[in-house]
Order: sequence, then structure tokens, then C-alpha cells
Amino acid sequence: YEQLFSLLEEKKASDAQIYITNIYNPYSEVARLSDMIEPYIQTVNQVIAKKSKKYGLIDVYSAFAKKNETNVHFDLQDTSKANFDPHPSKSGHATIAGLVINAIKQANSPAKPVLKKATIRKKGKLSVNIKKVKNVSGYEISYSTSREGKPVKLKSTPKNTTSFKVKRFKKKK
Repeated sequence: YEQLFSLLEEKKASDAQIYITNIYNPYSEVARLSDMIEPYIQTVNQVIAKKSKKYGLIDVYSAFAKKNETNVHFDLQDTSKANFDPHPSKSGHATIAGLVINAIKQANSPAKPVLKKATIRKKGKLSVNIKKVKNVSGYEISYSTSREGKPVKLKSTPKNTTSFKVKRFKKKK
């Protein structure tokens, strides 16, 4: 693993996002086999976690520990149907894909805008100021007449606009 990380550090593009998955125990459902390989998996995952501070770590181990996502099947009652294939099952591949997609979305999503000030002035004009957020294509202003109410879209704005004025509001609403 050390050689792999060295190679990544030498060859990676300066703006590349690199994600690393840890490894799962494919035999978690087979008690003795799981017990034999678990220490090795933990050692490798500790190295990956330590090195992943420079990269995005995708925790496949925890996702697979919650449910069996491999092709491994072992039944002491009928050993003829035993399957020790350690690869992910179809649902396991879907789990890994979902984890990767979520990590990429999370890393590339802009921060949520922060409301600086919202006031209603005379003649029902709403004035809204928000803190500017990097890497956004604009803002959308919505309102609701109660905390539980469904938001209604008021206005979309251009990229650099952080102050808005909208008519048609009554005080204390």
C-alpha cells in the first residue's frame, strides 16, 4: 500500500479528486474464516485510513458489515451450495456505487447560503440579504407562512446577486 500511495502522490494531477475505499470482510457470515482474516483486514484498513487524510475515504467496510453484500453463502446443513466468491453481489456493487456517488456529490456541493437579514419594509416589500457562496450559479428565494408550511418559490437570481427585494408581503407574516 505504501508504494500505491507514493505513486498517487507522484503522478496525480494537482486538482484531481482521489477517493479510496477501504476493504470489507467478504466472509463475515462464515464465523471461523471471518475470524481468521479480520485482523488482516483491520490492519489494511488502518493504513488506508491513515493515508486517506489526503484523499476521500469511502467506508465500504462499515456498509458491508451491516448486511451481507457479497456472493458468499455457506450453510453447514447443505455444503454443496457453498459459495466462497468474495466479490460483491449485485446489491453490493449498488452499495459501493451509491457510496462513491454520495462522496463525490458531498465534495462538490456548494455550501448552503446563510441568511444575513430579512425585513419587510413599507408597502409590503421584502428585503433579503444573504452571505455570498463560492461556486454557485445563483440563488433561489422561497417563503412559507409557517414553519411547517410548504415553501413557495419567489425568485431566482443571477450568480453575483446577494440582495433581493420582493413586493407583496404584509408585516408579521
